[in-house]
Amino acid sequence: MNLLVIGGTQFVGKHLTEALLAGGHSVTHFNRGQTNPEAFPGVETIQGDRNTDADRLAGRQWDAVFDVCGYLPKSMTPALEVLKDSVDRYLFVSTISVYAADQGDDLPEDSALAELEEDTGVVDGSTYGAYKVICENMVREAMGDRATIVRPGLIVGPGDHTQRFTYWPVAFSEGGPVMVPNGLDRRLTSLDVRDFAAFMRHLVEQGTSGTFNVDRAGKTFGDLIAACEEVTGASKVVVDEEWLVAQEVKPWAELPCWAPQPLGVPNVERAVAAGLTERPLASTVQDVIADAKACGLARPLKAGLASDKEKELLARWDATHSSP
Repeated sequence: MNLLVIGGTQFVGKHLTEALLAGGHSVTHFNRGQTNPEAFPGVETIQGDRNTDADRLAGRQWDAVFDVCGYLPKSMTPALEVLKDSVDRYLFVSTISVYAADQGDDLPEDSALAELEEDTGVVDGSTYGAYKVICENMVREAMGDRATIVRPGLIVGPGDHTQRFTYWPVAFSEGGPVMVPNGLDRRLTSLDVRDFAAFMRHLVEQGTSGTFNVDRAGKTFGDLIAACEEVTGASKVVVDEEWLVAQEVKPWAELPCWAPQPLGVPNVERAVAAGLTERPLASTVQDVIADAKACGLARPLKAGLASDKEKELLARWDATHSSP
């Protein structure tokens, strides 16, 4: 197949391109050439900004386009105008953040969606999901039954520039003990980027339309910690969530993948039925550790506690909770 990727060189786009090439497909990138421009020397790149240079895609035909970096409606319009009559399928990467709050776990694709309260033109925590809802609808309106929408949760694995999931494998690889909040039975949202890329390729190869939640099925935060222990042999110290909140430890920012209250987790039955498969969590943990070592990564990372702060908190916990 002759395929276009908008983006294509950072994390999800990079792994997607690798999956498409491994499947024997011809790939063209459309991007600004600012992130890892040397990553795929054999791949044609049409350089440009999607906001101002989408006309550079005119006059070409592709079997499908993968849009991995559409966040604002104004950024969607130019590419959709050019591509709606020149691609057979438009796969748009959305997010599970499209769902309205306070609906619990196990959200199916037809759950209530977030609504934009104010069109600020800025993507942040209050607008991200709502803007993605609008972008999804724009793709459906332009492409009809040629639209495929994927709604991933937290995408993780080698090369993750956010380093959120990465925090836990790296912390355990240092030997422990690692401070872990209780609430280990909370549902975990995460999927290996390589499994995500393989599923997107599969959807396009099969010509599958529709909307799909894409996440790891049925795993918990405790499963992640157990996988880190299994791979590294390091130990953990479990501390109370309420105590962490009292210490002003920031959920997600300082302890990624943890929140002191349940978060909405998607139902992925539709995606599994359509061909989504997942590798063992321990395999992802092992590969993340290997990638971190190869890249020289160590704490502090972009996300998570620094080692010194973790030790300070552990000492404080031991001083107030150790047996007399």
